[in-house]
Amino acid sequence: DRVSTQSTWGSGKWVLAANYGTATVTVFPVAEDGSLHPNVTLYQIPDKGTGVVPDRQEAPHAHQVVWAPNGSEEVHVVDLGADLIHRLVFDPILGGLTLKSVARSPVPGQGPRHMAFHPNQTAAYVLNELASSLTSCKYDATSGELTPLDSVSTLPADVATTGYLFSSPAAIRISPDGRFIYTSNRFYDGIVVFEVAADGAAKFVAFESLPAGTACRDFVLTPSGEWLVVGHQDGNQLSSFKVDRTTGRLALVHTIDCPAPLTVLVL
Repeated sequence: DRVSTQSTWGSGKWVLAANYGTATVTVFPVAEDGSLHPNVTLYQIPDKGTGVVPDRQEAPHAHQVVWAPNGSEEVHVVDLGADLIHRLVFDPILGGLTLKSVARSPVPGQGPRHMAFHPNQTAAYVLNELASSLTSCKYDATSGELTPLDSVSTLPADVATTGYLFSSPAAIRISPDGRFIYTSNRFYDGIVVFEVAADGAAKFVAFESLPAGTACRDFVLTPSGEWLVVGHQDGNQLSSFKVDRTTGRLALVHTIDCPAPLTVLVL
C-alpha cells in the first residue's frame, strides 16, 4: 500500500491520510509537540464496485482525502478505482468516519484522482487521471451535496488521448481569486489553464508545454497567486513561473535541480 495524500483537520488536532492500495483512510491524532500518535481509526472505503479500466479499476482506490470548505466536519475521498467521490462525516472527538453519500463520475472509466473546491463554495472540480479530463461539479455548502456536471479535456483540441499512459493528469490548484484552475499532465507534459465561467464551468484557456519526459507530478501556487512552482518528478527539477493575473497564462522564470520531486509545498 502507499499513502496518496494527507490532510489536516482545521483545528490542527487530526491528520487524515488516503491509502491507495487498500482503499482506506487513516486518522492520526496530533500530539502537543506536533508528533503523530498511533492511528486511532482505519476507515475502509465501502466496495461500491469496480470501473471499466481493468488494470487500474479492479478495486476501489482512495487517491485523495480533502476537507469540505464549508467549515463542517465532512471530508471527501476521491476513489479512482470505482469512479466515486465518497462523502464522509468526521467525529472530532473520537476520530471516526461515517459514510454519508457518494457522487459518481458522469462517465465510466474517468478515474478521478484529485479534487479542489472553489473559494466561493458553490463549485468543485475533479481531475480525472484515466480520461485526461476535468469535471465541474455543483457544490451545495448547506447540504454538503456534490453534483457532477460536464467534463472537459486536459489536452489541446488537436491532441487525442490514446489512454492514461499517453497523458496522466496529476494535480489541480485554483487561483486564490477563484478566476483560474490549473492542472498538470504527465507524459504529455504541461500545465493546463482553465478559466472559471460565470456559471462555474471550466473553460480551456491554454496548454503550457513543459519539457517532454519530465513528468509534472505536482505543483503549487503561492498564496498571492503571483507564482506557480512545478515539480518535475522524472526531470529532477523545480521550475518557477510568473502568473499573468489577467489571462492566467504562465511565463517561465527559473529552474533548479531537485531529485525526483513528488510534492511541492509553500511554507
